Amino acid sequence: MLDSTVAMLKFLFTFFIILAQETSVNISSPQTGETVRGQVEIIGDMDVPNFLSAELDFSYTFPNGNGSNLIKNGNFVQGLEHWIASGAVSVVPLPGVGKSAFLTTGCVGSVCAIGNVRSELKQSFAVGSTLQVKFNYNFLSNEFPAFVGSVFNDAFEAKLIGPNGGSTLLATESVNSSTFKPGNGTGFNGQTGPESIDTTMKVSSGQYTLSFSVADKGDTIVDTAVHVNNVSVTKK
Repeated sequence: MLDSTVAMLKFLFTFFIILAQETSVNISSPQTGETVRGQVEIIGDMDVPNFLSAELDFSYTFPNGNGSNLIKNGNFVQGLEHWIASGAVSVVPLPGVGKSAFLTTGCVGSVCAIGNVRSELKQSFAVGSTLQVKFNYNFLSNEFPAFVGSVFNDAFEAKLIGPNGGSTLLATESVNSSTFKPGNGTGFNGQTGPESIDTTMKVSSGQYTLSFSVADKGDTIVDTAVHVNNVSVTKK
């Protein structure tokens, strides 16, 4: 993969040129994506009589262009590839959506939340630009309705963590603050229903991490979860 990688390319050419004469050389290459295809083409007037061996040294940056998604596998069609998962995280089919990441404070098969309390999904990328962050989620909890207003205030957070460890909160839900409706067909007592986040922010250059987490508060018995899907981070 060549996202935001500077590739140093050296070519040794044998040219017929006059020592005192300047020769104009244009360098072009095929359009790049995640994989470079084709060859670098050297175009110029080399019709000169004397021999000289010359070295051309240059650098080329393969950028993530504006509008390209800095998040890999944001639709989870490749499972959890490119993501770092901690605790009970899986990818499940979701009607009307396709694939969705599923994080729970309980267990997925034999894999349980960290300390039976917390699960997290994150991905890092390098950038220095104005970013547009988009994703969808649905917050689910069995704490609803019996424990709304209690210390069992399970929560979901989505945040962007910067190079120095500071974070920007992108979305948050909790048992005590969210508006729930019946969780029909979700396996949970309550759900917020699908929510969409679309926010734009200016960031300095560096390594950033987009993090989603869900955590128990006050107990490790009654579970809470979140679906996350259609994740994208683009340069504007």
